[in-house]
Amino acid sequence: MKLPSAMTLCFLCIAASWCAAMAQPPPPSVKIEVTVDNSAVIANTGVGLFSGNFDWHLNKEEPPAWVNSSINIMKIDDPKTIYLASQMSPGHLRIGGSEGDVMIYDIGKHLPCKPGFCLSMDRWHQIVQFSQETKLQLVFGLNCMYGRANKSAKWDKTNSDAFLQYTAQQKLPVYGFEVCNEKEHDVSSWYFGTQAYCNTSAVIEQS
Repeated sequence: MKLPSAMTLCFLCIAASWCAAMAQPPPPSVKIEVTVDNSAVIANTGVGLFSGNFDWHLNKEEPPAWVNSSINIMKIDDPKTIYLASQMSPGHLRIGGSEGDVMIYDIGKHLPCKPGFCLSMDRWHQIVQFSQETKLQLVFGLNCMYGRANKSAKWDKTNSDAFLQYTAQQKLPVYGFEVCNEKEHDVSSWYFGTQAYCNTSAVIEQS
C-alpha cells in the first residue's frame, strides 16, 4: 500500500483542524452602544496631513503591484494623473522609499547607475513641475548610502552635493529633503543608528 506523503499528511491535519474549528459554535455576540460627543473640538490636524508618496520600484518587483509605478517612468504629465494628485492639495508629495538609497543623480561625475535607478536632470525638472501643477509640497529623499561599502563606512556626499547645488542654481522649489529611508530600524541590513543619521544630517547642512 502506498503511504501518503508528508505534504499530504500536513494538508489533512490542517483541513481537520479547520473543520473542527468550524464545528464549534461562534462566541456570543455583545451589543454595545457608542455615543459620540461632537459638541466640542478636541484636536485638529494640519491641512497638509493628507499626502502621498511615489517610490522607485522597478516593474519586475512583485508584478503587477509596481508595474509603471516608479516616479522615474510614471506618466506624470498625464492630465488625469495631475488632476487626481491635485485633490490632495495642500498636502505633501514625498519622493522616496527603499530604492531611494540606490538612486544616483545624473549630474557631474558619479558611480555607475543600476538600470532604472538613475535620475536625469530633465526628469527632475518634470517632477518639480508636477508638484507645482498639483500644488503639492515636494519632499525628496536623498540617497545617503551612496559610496558606502558597508554600514560603518563614511558617506560619499559628492553626488548629493552636485544634485543639491544644481537644484539651488536652477531655483527649483522643493519644500524639503529627507535623509535616507528608514535606516534607523535594526531589521534593516543597513541599519546604522541614530548617531549616523545625525552625522549625515550635519554633513548635508554644511553643504
